[in-house]
Amino acid sequence: MTSISVRGDKVSDGSTDHFRAAVERAVQDHLARLSAALDLAREVTVPDIRKAAEVDSFLNRASHLSKSQRKAFIDGLKQFATGVTDVASVLIPSDGSQKVREDRKSPRKTSFSMDIEDKEVSQLFSLFMRSVLRVVARPNLEEEVRKASLLLMAASFETFVASSARALITDQPQISGLEKKLISLEELERLGTVGAARALAIDNAVESLMRGGIDDWTKWFANYSVDWRAIPKTWWNFREIDARRNLVAHADSKVSPIYIRLAHDCEVANPPADGSKVDVSAEYLVGAFEQLASFSVLCAASALLVWRKDQNESIYRWATSHADDLFESGHTFAAIEIAQTLLEKSRGRLTRTLDNRLRTTEWLARKERDGVESVRGIVDSHDFSGLDLAVTHLKAIILDDDESAKANVCTLIERGALTITEVRFSRRYASLRERQGVDWMPSTGPEPVSSQKRPMQPQN
Repeated sequence: MTSISVRGDKVSDGSTDHFRAAVERAVQDHLARLSAALDLAREVTVPDIRKAAEVDSFLNRASHLSKSQRKAFIDGLKQFATGVTDVASVLIPSDGSQKVREDRKSPRKTSFSMDIEDKEVSQLFSLFMRSVLRVVARPNLEEEVRKASLLLMAASFETFVASSARALITDQPQISGLEKKLISLEELERLGTVGAARALAIDNAVESLMRGGIDDWTKWFANYSVDWRAIPKTWWNFREIDARRNLVAHADSKVSPIYIRLAHDCEVANPPADGSKVDVSAEYLVGAFEQLASFSVLCAASALLVWRKDQNESIYRWATSHADDLFESGHTFAAIEIAQTLLEKSRGRLTRTLDNRLRTTEWLARKERDGVESVRGIVDSHDFSGLDLAVTHLKAIILDDDESAKANVCTLIERGALTITEVRFSRRYASLRERQGVDWMPSTGPEPVSSQKRPMQPQN
């Protein structure tokens, strides 16, 4: 049976904790928005320029033209095409590159003119060319959508920061000085209640914080014992996302002295030159998603582990579930970043089951990203003794030991400890499915106990 619940102020372990619920919700909302922004860039449809240049559609709308006028329109298009071709042959080398030829002193013409005497034909030709030029002059739509997606990701991160800050201020008002905030009687009367006054003070504090940037937020979160610089493996890879977002939004994607200074501050050896353009490729956008996703999970986990020390185990489970989800959605970098950081932070204090869950998630992600040989040594040497088959069967999965993997999976299915659906759909078993298919599995899983026939009981 599948149980689905919608939590308001309930946290992932089912308890009621307004602070933790707010932090978890901030992460969940941020990850959802990041996914939406990434999907936007992936699903953009580039319009077909040929549709803007469909001569027939123009002529169909211009049914008032005579046959001779229609012919004059077609002749004008041919004349235009010939003129453009002639100019291009002078300016562009024969190898097809975009570099302008150096022999510009050639007597050949580098411009052409047209003269269409009929006013009706001239007007139609002008409208047609404007329609085409609107599309031709447009910047590359895929590039522009990727830029827009980066801006959406950055905006989502700012929302995450604001939501997290609000939760921290509300839970620990003494750190922000909220408890000592003075308010006049007149303003208190206008607001009506102390609760409304407190909410206004929190709103003002968050708004003031959000006027700053990454460096200001880093200092602010340090007051709550959350070290932003310790979260990403490479600070510049995270910091650069906001820096590039600023170039895209304010500088037409051209590198500025501020960007270069930030790069030098982060000890980047060879930053791009001042005035050069940075792009937002599909690969860059995926990388930005992974950096922002892993950072938000680890930032939230850090805050929760500081201010909810009695809930460490469930907080680690919550963060581990995000590593699993990110791996399942193909974001291997984020899964590795979260799993490695949680293992380092826990310093061996996790239960053995949770510790191995994190390790197997990391190994599966590293295998997918870097190949099986990148993890073979560490997996082979890991101590799996005493663990349940539900954990140990993943060793064969990771190391591509197909025969052992198939036998173990079938045993788990027969026990009811693993479903056929999971094996068919989970990314964990993707490489096994690719090599072995799925026909080796049982056709159905075990019947639920409640549906099995019970023996007849003798009646008294």
